[in-house]
Amino acid sequence: MHFVSADFDLKSYTLEIASFPGKHTGVRIADLVLSLMQQWELDALRLTKIVGDNGSNVIKACKEMDVNHFGCIAHSLHLVVSGALAKTRDEVRASINRAEAHTVAFNDVAEPEADGEQWEEDPTIEIQAIDDVERELESTSLSGSASIEFDAESVDLETDDCLDEGMLDGCLSERAAARIMDVMKQAMAETRKHVASFRKIVTYFNKSAKAKAKLEVLQDVPVPVTVIADVATRWNSTHQMIRRLLQLRPALQRFMAYVQTSSGREEFSDVTIARPTGEMWFHIQCLEKLLVSFDGMTKLISGESYATLPLVLPCLRLLEKRLANKYIFTRVSPAHVGEPYYNATLKRMQLVRRLFLILLRKRFKNPPLDVTSCCLLDPQFANGEFLSTAEREASEQFLVSEAMRLAGANVVDADTNSSFEVYSEDDEDFASELLGLKQWTPEPDAPEGLPLREQVKAELKLYFAKCKLRDKTKKQNKSRDKSMAKTPARLDNALIWWKVNENDFPYLAPVVRKYFGIVATSVPSERCFSTSGNTITARRNRLSGANVRDIIFIHDNSVEEKQDDDQETQDSLQTQRF
Repeated sequence: MHFVSADFDLKSYTLEIASFPGKHTGVRIADLVLSLMQQWELDALRLTKIVGDNGSNVIKACKEMDVNHFGCIAHSLHLVVSGALAKTRDEVRASINRAEAHTVAFNDVAEPEADGEQWEEDPTIEIQAIDDVERELESTSLSGSASIEFDAESVDLETDDCLDEGMLDGCLSERAAARIMDVMKQAMAETRKHVASFRKIVTYFNKSAKAKAKLEVLQDVPVPVTVIADVATRWNSTHQMIRRLLQLRPALQRFMAYVQTSSGREEFSDVTIARPTGEMWFHIQCLEKLLVSFDGMTKLISGESYATLPLVLPCLRLLEKRLANKYIFTRVSPAHVGEPYYNATLKRMQLVRRLFLILLRKRFKNPPLDVTSCCLLDPQFANGEFLSTAEREASEQFLVSEAMRLAGANVVDADTNSSFEVYSEDDEDFASELLGLKQWTPEPDAPEGLPLREQVKAELKLYFAKCKLRDKTKKQNKSRDKSMAKTPARLDNALIWWKVNENDFPYLAPVVRKYFGIVATSVPSERCFSTSGNTITARRNRLSGANVRDIIFIHDNSVEEKQDDDQETQDSLQTQRF
């Protein structure tokens, strides 16, 4: 449960962890949630949103409860890339067969990592997750009904980005769109093949303690690291696997060279993994450039002690801007110029980039009003840089209507379209780039003695003017202070600003309280499930469900734990890099 307190503090509480056997139908989910709310004497009419994935049963449950559903943004981002990068069913089944057939040498079993970098998943759950992703992608139609064709000889499918807009707008014929998608899918299949090859390398080191120890020695650093395995159900785990492989590249190359020597062949006679080629490394270097922004955005919108809903639209628009950049691979490509594979690989990765961009635009088409409006209520984005003119006008009208409604006026409900329209560079400072796009126009002060609607409009103008002055002051201070000018921009917690300025905006403040309490992702619930999984261990496998529930309740809701989590999240907000 999440809400903004009267003092503009974001509060989060874990109310229940319960077993839920049987079919997870929408009606049963709704009954369970309503029963839980009755136990805690919570009024369902005060429920703003229910955040979850876009499963039909979750959406059905929200309809049964007559509560707006909000699709988890992190889950939707995961669906954009996971269809191309996650394991296939065959890979998971093959790993099961290898595990069953493999004779284990007990003196060479790698110990699990203590730092939480390694993830294990039930293969059955992995296959189920893969099936869900593939069904989702199959239901995403990118073809149009129009009849516009193109001449295959005059149009380069691999480089002409303007064709992508035609597919999204439905201007291309079904045959033309299918031809473009076929080329993109071929490029994605090749990329997926290389990711699978690196995944085998990771699996080998995770299974062999001897190989892992040798890899640590070959790193020749005070604190060596190890490989990270990706899991189909873990968001961004493929990116983390690839990033770690790139970090370990020199050590991996030394290891591969060593096993080719006579002593190496004798020590590691069981090595069956292939040595990565330059083409394979180039593929995952380019892929990492595409995935780093997905990973950074997911981390940024997954916080629990600062408002995340206002960050959604700016992050999405910046992510789209990065994926639209044809020169995104500039930093990694020079090392491969002149190689036989260079041109073909670069073209292939440009196709992958375009496919990611198409899927992103398709999935997050037509952002809901509450998301665009919350963006304006964050002083850092009040200039509306990330909104179109139409979106800004609609958002301002929505804010005025919501402020009047919360003030007690009888206002017709606006259609907030509670979820996005869903179809069944390097490690740069993301916050700095978000805050670097600033423009503004002055607005007058608020007059008194006007009708309610005019008072709210005047207050909104006053708010925009104050935000403009805030931006101007920060820029002037930064230009005067040379040390400050060298410091990367950091995102501020918008709730802190509203805590200080609440009395100046009596109509807008309640709107902020209502909507800033909505978390952008279901990550808090995922963390709660992780806590329950960590509570039941091999040494504590006889805990009853009630005891597990009580332990987690105390853990998640204790004052000390809340203070630690708040400090950790605030630190993350200030140091987040994308």
